[in-house]
Amino acid sequence: MSNIGRISTLMRFNSQNRNLAMNQLRFAEHSSRLNLQKKHLTNYEVIGGSKELLNNRAMIKRFEAIEKNETKAVAEIGLMSTNLSGLKNILDTIKTSAFRGASDTSSPDELLILGQELRGIAQDFFDGVNTKINGKYIFSGLGSDKKVFDTKEGQIFSAGTYLEGSTYAGNRLIEGKKASIGLDTLFAAQESSANYVGTVPSPATLAANAELNLVVNDGFNEINVGDIALSAGDTVANMVTKINAAFNTAGGVGSIVQNTAGALDFNTSLITGNLENANAAIIVSPGSTLSTTLDELGLTAGTTFGTSTSIQNTFSKLENAYNSQSSQLVRESLVDIQELIDSITLIETELGGIESNFNDAINSHFSIRTDLQIKESELATIPIADAIQRVTAAQAGLNGSMQAAAAVLQASVFNFLSL
Repeated sequence: MSNIGRISTLMRFNSQNRNLAMNQLRFAEHSSRLNLQKKHLTNYEVIGGSKELLNNRAMIKRFEAIEKNETKAVAEIGLMSTNLSGLKNILDTIKTSAFRGASDTSSPDELLILGQELRGIAQDFFDGVNTKINGKYIFSGLGSDKKVFDTKEGQIFSAGTYLEGSTYAGNRLIEGKKASIGLDTLFAAQESSANYVGTVPSPATLAANAELNLVVNDGFNEINVGDIALSAGDTVANMVTKINAAFNTAGGVGSIVQNTAGALDFNTSLITGNLENANAAIIVSPGSTLSTTLDELGLTAGTTFGTSTSIQNTFSKLENAYNSQSSQLVRESLVDIQELIDSITLIETELGGIESNFNDAINSHFSIRTDLQIKESELATIPIADAIQRVTAAQAGLNGSMQAAAAVLQASVFNFLSL
């Protein structure tokens, strides 16, 4: 029986020793959590807890990288915007000089001087479009290694090369968003006349008092033709004759309409001395007497415009106007210059929208990243009050186990021999 008593006391001693060690470890862990303010001290304390924390931290890093890329894009877009403002200022300067040259009071020598000034100002413009950042041309899009416009000293501007003979390769994308803008509307523009072709009436069955209203801009002057009277039974050929006659009576020179395969084909290119630019226009509307005439002619009320030429051709035309000492040619060039200024304004507006998209995205991603950081705090950080409470409980457990262990250690040898 003495053997049983001896084993029982030894078991008590070992048990209290284990409890003491466990409570010491628990107190140390909770004290560390309090000091470090961490909910988990290792990656293996809570099943799935550390994985969620690591995934959360990875997402924070990802959104930090996205914001960095988007912020870089905004900086580059800001540089483009600054350059566009500078380009528009240069065109405004050229326009102001052209107004001086367009005056009939300008002397031939003054026009020649303006032509010399244009050379230097135009070069400033081309330097602006060829701006580079980090070794890349900012207005070349995906083809950022290509110079936007290259012209040799002394050659006419129209002989220069746009994008080294290539076409615009498309816009750069950053984080899936458009991050650049091209200048095709300036350099790749093709001049054209105003042209409108109706459908073929099958057949044309005009009623009595039929008429249409016509206004034409030849690219420089507006010609208000007004209501043109037509007659029941008129063929398309008859209508062409009547419309052109009314056009010439109103001050036009040449023809404005022709018969194309049985349809009325209005085109400012038929006008003697036609100018192909954005001012060229044909406005067709119902006459004041019979509003159904347009339907009977296969026409629709509306306005058709021409287009202006590219900036390099505009500069060449203006330089030629100065060198030929023609104020009239200078006046005609003003139309193209204004169209270029309007085009840059539209590009600026589009670029502003692109920048706004990036700023909205940055704000959105910052908000998401902030939420993730809050979540990380919740996953990884233990509340102070909770930590203190756990340390206090661990301290109490440790004190109790130390007292119990002390009682076992005070046992005499007779405790091991007792029954």
